[in-house]
Amino acid sequence: MNISEKYSPTDKALAKHIEYYWHVDHSHTLFHNIETIYSYPGITPELIIPIEGQLQLTYGGKDYHIQDSLLSTVMPQNAVLNFSALRAFIFVRFKRHALASLLPFVPQSADELMENALLMAEDVFGDAIHQLQRKLQVAEFHNRYELVDEWLFARLNRDREGFVLDVMQAAGQAYNLKAMLQQTNYSYSTVERLFKKETGLTPKKYLVFKRFKSCVEQLLTSRDTDWSDYIGTYGYYDQSHFIKEVKKFTGYAPTQLLQLPSLPTYRPA
Repeated sequence: MNISEKYSPTDKALAKHIEYYWHVDHSHTLFHNIETIYSYPGITPELIIPIEGQLQLTYGGKDYHIQDSLLSTVMPQNAVLNFSALRAFIFVRFKRHALASLLPFVPQSADELMENALLMAEDVFGDAIHQLQRKLQVAEFHNRYELVDEWLFARLNRDREGFVLDVMQAAGQAYNLKAMLQQTNYSYSTVERLFKKETGLTPKKYLVFKRFKSCVEQLLTSRDTDWSDYIGTYGYYDQSHFIKEVKKFTGYAPTQLLQLPSLPTYRPA
């Protein structure tokens, strides 16, 4: 019986923008009937497609009971998810290029997308997302990711692939603001304008978010409590700086995070 699997897009053009599809069936087995699961602030857009049941979610002081697909953009706050009524679903996880990884699939601008951290997917994709959802509901487990692959490929507009994506890909893991300035020979003001237009964030804010998200995901999956590992890997000044930033974004100290059921613990890295 398949419970949880991760697939990479089969097409290179899609893989440029999408990290993976996370496909779950029999979610109660995966989550061991734990109802409250935390997801922390981040810059990685995700498309959540329920296949059987509904997702219960709390974000920004509001409760949602969602049977239709949901699109998250840039999330500045914690979200609390409850999968007890959602038996099967697919998460489409885009690349960590903030909204630059999402723009090639949607008609909206980064400014428009930044107005809401959570969007009903039909407001972006129209009835096409309902058609995909219906196909997934009757498809075999092993065929579902191919349907998502085809659906996204049909919506890929390469004219919307911008400056940021090219620069980030060229820099790879070494990407930082200094590298971007050297690579482009642009002034900071030009880089900032183009970056914000395509991602919804300034370069500095993006880098702070990216560092935090990478650090917290490593913490939650490795369970390593040697804070010096994170300080050295992610460039924090010292232990106080590391703890302060984690608490700033999540509301919890690192030791507290390890006591909470968190989404990165269950899904693929």
